[in-house]
Amino acid sequence: MIRGLYISAAGMSSQMKNHEVISNNLANVDTAGFKKDEMVFESFREFLLSRVDDPTDIGGNPVIGSVSLGVLPDDIVTDYSVGVPQETGRNLDLAIQGEDGFFVVETPQGARYTRAGNFHQTAGGAVVTSDGYPVLGDTGPIQIGQSDFVVSQAGDVIVDGEIVNRILVVAVPEDALVKEGDSLFRAQEDAAAVPLLDATVYQGFLESSNVNAVEEMIDMISGLRLYEANQRSLSVQDETLAQLLNESLRG
Repeated sequence: MIRGLYISAAGMSSQMKNHEVISNNLANVDTAGFKKDEMVFESFREFLLSRVDDPTDIGGNPVIGSVSLGVLPDDIVTDYSVGVPQETGRNLDLAIQGEDGFFVVETPQGARYTRAGNFHQTAGGAVVTSDGYPVLGDTGPIQIGQSDFVVSQAGDVIVDGEIVNRILVVAVPEDALVKEGDSLFRAQEDAAAVPLLDATVYQGFLESSNVNAVEEMIDMISGLRLYEANQRSLSVQDETLAQLLNESLRG
C-alpha cells in the first residue's frame, strides 16, 4: 500500500513537470525561430520480489516477480525541426533554408546561436537582435549604415552595390546545444561551430516557431487526465490506509 502511494506521487510529479514544458511551448507559439521541447520519461529501477519464510520451500527465498515504483522525468529534448517560413517583406527579416544552420550573435557571454532572424538596425547602422546583440558576419559584426541594403541568397550583405560582409551561418551538433532563452543557444565547450558555406538565406522571410498549438493542447489535456488519475488513486489509498489504521486501533 505504501508503495502505491509513492507510485501515484511520482506520476503526479512527472505530469507537473511535463505541464511546465508544454506551457512554455504554448507561450512561444508565436516566437520566431523557437524550438519546442519534449519531456522524456523513464521508469524507476525495478525491484525483485522474493517469497520469504515459506515452510514449503526448501530452495530459500525464491524470486516471484518484480515491481517498479512508477515513472520519473528523465530529460527534456529539443525538437530542431524547421518552423514554417513566413514572408514578411521586411529587409531585416532573414530565414535560413533547411534544418541545418544557425545565425551567430555576439553576447557578453560569448557567441550564441539562433534561428530567429527578426533583426533590427541601430542608429549607428549595426544589425542586432531584438535584445541588442550584434549579428556576426564572416568579417565580424555586420554594419549596413543608413543606406539601402540587400542580402543575397548566398548571404552576402550588399550596400550601395558593394558586398560589405556575409551573413555567418554555422552548423553545431544538436546534442551539443543548450537552450538559454530568447531563442538563443550556446554550444558546450567541446563542440565546434562549423561555417556553412553553402547555406541559403532568404531576405524578407521569417522562420516561425515549430510549435503546433493543437498538438500541445492535446498533450496538455492528456497529461492533466493522467495527473487526475494518479490523484484519485492517491486519495483512495489514503482512505484505505486510514480505515485499516482505525480498524487496528479498535481491535
